[in-house]
Amino acid sequence: MATTRAGLLCTARLHCSRDRLVQPWIIYGFMRTRDAVTPMPGLVVPFTTFTTVYLRLAVIVIFLLRRQFMETHPRWINAVKKEPLSHA
Repeated sequence: MATTRAGLLCTARLHCSRDRLVQPWIIYGFMRTRDAVTPMPGLVVPFTTFTTVYLRLAVIVIFLLRRQFMETHPRWINAVKKEPLSHA
């Protein structure tokens, strides 16, 4: 139990110190983060690509998990579908 608390404390401390070092030019009350951010054109393409890939992967995982569940729990199949499943 003590090691868990110590690990959590160390992780929190590292996170706080890292955040201070990431943007040292931001001074509280003097400059906002949005003023210090460098604009990056063309980020729409990778954003939409990654979003599309992950959404498709999510649909595939849901389909596979549903199929696995239906094959391992036959009593649910009768409630959902009356016809037998084809394994072709």
